[in-house]
Amino acid sequence: MTRKLAQSIAFKNRRNERPETDLNGRRENNRELSMIMSNLRMTYPRLFHTLLGVVFPLMLLICVAMLCGLFLAMVEREGELISNNASIASNFQQRHKVQQSVDTIRKTYDDCLLDFVDLNPVDNSELKSFMDECTSAGVSESQQLVDDLNNETEKTLEDALTFDWNVCSEDGTKVKAYEQWDYIYGEWMGSYTELYNRNLSEGLDESESFSRAIENATGTSKCKLHSAGGAMFWFTVMT
Repeated sequence: MTRKLAQSIAFKNRRNERPETDLNGRRENNRELSMIMSNLRMTYPRLFHTLLGVVFPLMLLICVAMLCGLFLAMVEREGELISNNASIASNFQQRHKVQQSVDTIRKTYDDCLLDFVDLNPVDNSELKSFMDECTSAGVSESQQLVDDLNNETEKTLEDALTFDWNVCSEDGTKVKAYEQWDYIYGEWMGSYTELYNRNLSEGLDESESFSRAIENATGTSKCKLHSAGGAMFWFTVMT
């Protein structure tokens, strides 16, 4: 009984001594670190103050900017993707409506001529050739005006698309803005064409197929998060 009591007391004493030993060890380490810093400051004052007063705060700021920029890009990227797809869809609809006007004019000429031929069942091949040649100039001029208008709307689309929080390229690497524009527009057109043809094959009419394809087409499915852009924004604007 006495032996067990003595062992218990000794064990408690060792436990009580251990925190004091650890505390003394930490104090000794802090003292050594303080001496090292003091020696560096006295021996290399310029280097010491440059590292501690400039380099270290700058590196800390960069790390904070990268972390916060990553979070910011993750929050903002989805809105940018939706906006870019909506801009392309709106631009394509405008160009499609304008092109339809020229196609309607051309179709109207052809329909009127066919109606005349049906009402006058004689050889009207010369008349048809004459009408085709006569109206081709007006149709070509109208088409040129449409092409010029499409070029203007294309420039408007370039200004509407943004790539602040996303990188849109074939392999996900950073490229110039106009290259990203070309890439997502090509991807969007490919997606639209595939959806439009699928809708037609499923029995939908042209109008419904067009509307659904416009609504669901996307050119941003391969875009990657642009964390560097978020870090740069945070570093230059938020700080």
